[in-house]
Amino acid sequence: MTFSPRTGALLLTVLAPFILTACSQTQKPEAAELNAVLVELYTSQETNLDQATAQKLADCVTPQFMEQLDATTLNAIVEGKERGGKKEDEAKITSITQGCSSELV
Repeated sequence: MTFSPRTGALLLTVLAPFILTACSQTQKPEAAELNAVLVELYTSQETNLDQATAQKLADCVTPQFMEQLDATTLNAIVEGKERGGKKEDEAKITSITQGCSSELV
């Protein structure tokens, strides 16, 4: 499946609300939990990715998110909070997601 620039932008839009400054949580969620939430986000009506593509994208970004993102941001994503991530993680999310999207083309 080929990602259009529109799809890439939509993927970033889905995660953007989670990238707002909040109090820090020190413990990161489990990678499997993050992966499952990302698949759900990627198959939402906003992105409209098929299950297989969403899973491949989540499999690509999850280990990088776990390594590079702050626990606060990861927990906000997993908990479905629209506010709560670290602003500093926004560029990392964009870079990781774009890199993985281009690998799936």
